[in-house]
Amino acid sequence: MNGSYQIHGHCPGDGKGKGKVGKGKDGKESRYKQLVPVVREELVALNRQIASHAQAKDLAATRATLETLESKGWANGHTYAAAVHALCRCGDWRSAEEALARAEKAGLFNRGAGAASGLITRTSMIRGYVECARDLGKARELLQRMEKEKVLASRPNVRTANTFLRGCLILGSVHDAEALLERMTTVWAAQEEWYKTHGGKPDASTYELVVSLLCQALRYTDARRIALQGIKELGASPGSAAMFASIARAAIICGNEDATALNLKRARKILSEEADFSEAKLSSVAGSGGKRGTQKWNRDEEHDASVADRKAARAKSLEVFQSHRQREILSDLKEVEEFMASHQVPSESSKKKRKAEATKNSLRSGIDLGKLYVRTTLCFEDYGDTGNEESDSSASKMCRRLCHKFGLESGSSMAENVLQHFQSVFEPPKKKRKKDHQGKPNNGTQRFDPRRLFSGSRSSGSLHLEICSGSGEWLSSQALRDANTNWMACELRFDRSARCFQRFALRGLAENVGLIVGDAQNALENHLKKGLAFEGADRWGG
Repeated sequence: MNGSYQIHGHCPGDGKGKGKVGKGKDGKESRYKQLVPVVREELVALNRQIASHAQAKDLAATRATLETLESKGWANGHTYAAAVHALCRCGDWRSAEEALARAEKAGLFNRGAGAASGLITRTSMIRGYVECARDLGKARELLQRMEKEKVLASRPNVRTANTFLRGCLILGSVHDAEALLERMTTVWAAQEEWYKTHGGKPDASTYELVVSLLCQALRYTDARRIALQGIKELGASPGSAAMFASIARAAIICGNEDATALNLKRARKILSEEADFSEAKLSSVAGSGGKRGTQKWNRDEEHDASVADRKAARAKSLEVFQSHRQREILSDLKEVEEFMASHQVPSESSKKKRKAEATKNSLRSGIDLGKLYVRTTLCFEDYGDTGNEESDSSASKMCRRLCHKFGLESGSSMAENVLQHFQSVFEPPKKKRKKDHQGKPNNGTQRFDPRRLFSGSRSSGSLHLEICSGSGEWLSSQALRDANTNWMACELRFDRSARCFQRFALRGLAENVGLIVGDAQNALENHLKKGLAFEGADRWGG
């Protein structure tokens, strides 16, 4: 949904593709019917204006143009497809939600071309719920409603599914991703027209997203099963090597050297087969390019030269992108291989004993996950996840999120230790409950001093806080350079936070590094102890 829309305007009317014909004072047809082509031309121009406003992220212009079309009674399905996309792109998901509701009430998406416009509009709305509202619950509800549509053209396709899966990746919902892939391969697949003709079949991106989420939760065995399933269904794609690199990383963090070596080998093999990033190869890979990968260029003789130039430019662009991606994968593989070389796991006579030790913890490979969990994965927000009880303490909620999203084994002794540690650092809750800046309840006003997370560690220096830490590369280098200082990262997206967590693990930073997963403003206003003074920043609080 990142690209621009192709807008095709219909005659203004009742949403069924028919222009209205008015009556004059003499009872005869007015000239309105003769003006329909002119109106259509203006409608198409205004629809295209909305698409242009989306590219420029011009919220005021988007609202004004939509209001003009609605006031004239011209707004059709294509209008709302462009408008919802533009409003969400500009960050105004509430106005987009209201516009979608108006279009649905008018019946613009009930049949024909309107149903296709409805699919585009609702897919854009799912993206808005995820990226703007950060509410996976709303996105989940809309997706499930789309799946129940009677008209096939209104049901979600793989593009809709991947939009939702990207939301799962950003917000850390492994369960939702698994459930959707299961529905796609059972419920959707049970209807051949939906699965194949309508485009509901999972593509390479679908499998890559689910594998990434499973690796984020350190479920490397399940991730490998899904990766192999995707390759069996579609064949290898340019993203296949990245899947096995992620699996290898998760496996070594969990202390399973055999699984790590197996997946490293598979990733290397796939990379060796990707030496030629030609246009022909890339376009033939199932799901490798989405809409662009399956696009057919027009062979109009008047435009042969320009088409050839565009194809050449696209081939070059894809080659550069895939080359860059390959270098990133090689860097990931090298990091895991270097860790394995410096932390050789002693051989065991009993494979059963080795498996039991690996399941218990990762100390055998030099990684203390227990310390990492209590210091580097404080998850403050759920963003619409299910199964959370309002009455639970902040410590209980955070511990459960670590189990669902970052691989902490629920019910284990490690999970119990993590919960006890969280409980010990929180201040007693105040009676009055408040809401965060997004209007969501924040479980009272329990606060904690992040410095207490590092109690008992070898580092005893001041605490440095980095906001918007990304994948944690800068903070990791600083923590390695100055091991006597405590460092805390704060990152909004769960996929980047998981990258931080795994980087900290592989670089042995369990002693002096922490990580807050969530909105920095919410953390500062509602969770961290007031009056803290961070190094390199003004004093915050009162």
